[in-house]
Amino acid sequence: MDNVNPHFKPIRVYLESVMVSGMLPTKHQRLSDYFNLAAGYECFTLKDSSAEDFDGHPFAVNSGEFLIYKPEVMLVADMRETEEAGSSEVNLERIDKEARKVMLSVGPFWLQGTIHILPGNTPQQVLTGKTGFVPLTEARLLKPVQSELRTFLINQTKIGVLAALD
Repeated sequence: MDNVNPHFKPIRVYLESVMVSGMLPTKHQRLSDYFNLAAGYECFTLKDSSAEDFDGHPFAVNSGEFLIYKPEVMLVADMRETEEAGSSEVNLERIDKEARKVMLSVGPFWLQGTIHILPGNTPQQVLTGKTGFVPLTEARLLKPVQSELRTFLINQTKIGVLAALD
């Protein structure tokens, strides 16, 4: 996935019972911009897709395209190279934010990483904001399996526990 068309971004979507990997067609440079679009965009399509369970067993599906209902998404992992993915979320920030280390649970998943909040806010205010999908940079999936450092987008409504680690 080194030579990725800038209009297609490789992502992995974590749902309650399955992970779907594929290419997201988008003209947005940042995944958070795409996933935080206004109402009316409840579904999105992944091209060149495949699905697997959390033990890594593939689902035999006769389709390379999945239509996904956005409110059911728990996590989205940016599957681009780590440096490229991290820089797109952090370096393009529109306003200054403070980086804060957190650990959080989203359904059966535990993650540790960095959220970026407005100065003076607490990490817990992420739970009451109206963001939709919260970027978690320099993040690692801890459970049920460990992952490499990535940028994840967390569905704010699916966060069960958030602990500041600072």
